[in-house]
Amino acid sequence: FRCTCPPGYSGIRCEIRDVCQPNPCMNGGACRPTNGNSGFQCMCLPGFSGQQCETSDPCTSNPCLNGAACIANNFGGFSCQCLSGFSGQRCEDRKIS
Repeated sequence: FRCTCPPGYSGIRCEIRDVCQPNPCMNGGACRPTNGNSGFQCMCLPGFSGQQCETSDPCTSNPCLNGAACIANNFGGFSCQCLSGFSGQRCEDRKIS
């Protein structure tokens, strides 16, 4: 006899489950089986992180200006740490002295 396995299964009797089907990774992440197909690891696209690529990094697009450092917060937002002589939400304003 020969089994025709449904998507996500393989083996002589369709006994091997593919942990990457359906893809558990979010935001375009690629799934890679680990531990002999008992677990998985997501390879996230730039700008995303987390076990399943569920967290976006607002600093990836370099939103801060004039050499400022971008600091991501836990709520999907960011703040800019301006260099001396600059101010504004994105450090876009030059301080006039």
